[in-house]
Amino acid sequence: MFKKEFIKKLKKELKALPAAETNRALDYYSELIDDRMESGSTEEAAISAMGDIGAIAANIKADAIERGVPLKKNSHTAGWAVLTILLITVSICALAFCAWAFITKVLGEDLSFAKVEWTEHTAVCDISKDGSITVDLTRSDIFYGLSDDDKVHITYYDCDRVKVELEHDENSISMIQKGRLMWLYEMFGSNDKRQAKVLIPAGFEGQIMSTVTTGETRVDHLIIPAGRAELHSTTGDFIIYDSLINNALITMTTGDLILGRCSLSGNLEIKGTTGAADLESLTCGDLTIDMTTGDIKLKTVIATNIEVGATTAGIIMNESTAGSVYLHTTTGSIAIDRLTANDIKLTSTTGSISGTLEGSITDYTIESHVTTGHNSLPESFGSGAKKLFVKATTGDISVTFTENN
Repeated sequence: MFKKEFIKKLKKELKALPAAETNRALDYYSELIDDRMESGSTEEAAISAMGDIGAIAANIKADAIERGVPLKKNSHTAGWAVLTILLITVSICALAFCAWAFITKVLGEDLSFAKVEWTEHTAVCDISKDGSITVDLTRSDIFYGLSDDDKVHITYYDCDRVKVELEHDENSISMIQKGRLMWLYEMFGSNDKRQAKVLIPAGFEGQIMSTVTTGETRVDHLIIPAGRAELHSTTGDFIIYDSLINNALITMTTGDLILGRCSLSGNLEIKGTTGAADLESLTCGDLTIDMTTGDIKLKTVIATNIEVGATTAGIIMNESTAGSVYLHTTTGSIAIDRLTANDIKLTSTTGSISGTLEGSITDYTIESHVTTGHNSLPESFGSGAKKLFVKATTGDISVTFTENN
């Protein structure tokens, strides 16, 4: 056997190694053969002295494994992986073709790939101060703002297969989006972002009921200090700024909430399943937040009472004031900074509780409990006018006071 053949066979045996490892081994044995030949051995004798190629390769791979070098998957496995991907691709194409045939032949829908033409519509509506506005959009963004007169101004888009039904009288306005297989027409339609817009007069004192299945809900400079807003979204974010409302309910399944510089003369309730909530510069009556998964952040919030609950999320509250504050989370930490309240309750099942409270420790009547973790607070202390209850099952409690730092 000649050197070139030996190196070729050894390279084939080392195909499971990364290229750098293989090249290093080949260089080593190539130089070793050259050294033996320079010492007087023939090429065949030098190679014969190397030993069995399979054994050499096994030793090289064993050394690589010991050093933590990952081996490549067997080529047969890779081949099966490629074949599996190919079969899945073919299956998806076949299912897509069958679905296409069913929709076009059985349901009678024309799903040509020609772009769907969307048409803009506008409407100006009179409505009484205590009327109701209902918006139900399946696949569209919605913007609420302030009109510059005493009328409601509406802008929306539709096409021949996705229609918006608009009905209105002096007591109510209803805008409902309807259409069969709407997501397909959205896919094949214009790439322009379509957004419905509803501008509401400042004197409105009625109710706004907004529902969006897939889309963003934006509220900016909406002034209805005697009205109520219920905003619901299945998949989409809420972005709310600079608005004055009486009472509001916000619910979201998958999406985040950003709310800033808003005032509610009444109460605000927020419910979410998967998404985060970020509130800043808010004044309201009672604030209630109930989130399943997603962090909750509150900064410079002033409220009568605040209750924030989360299942799998952290809670952060900074520079906020309320009569009573109750923060509780199952899996997540609680962090506070310069919180002011007469009655404070902080509980976490799995997570730490930390931060600062306004005032001195002597201002509070304290009760605290930790099952597993460190506790900076006394378990029972004082007879101050303010009440503080802190409990962590698994996690530390590290709470200090601004006048005792």
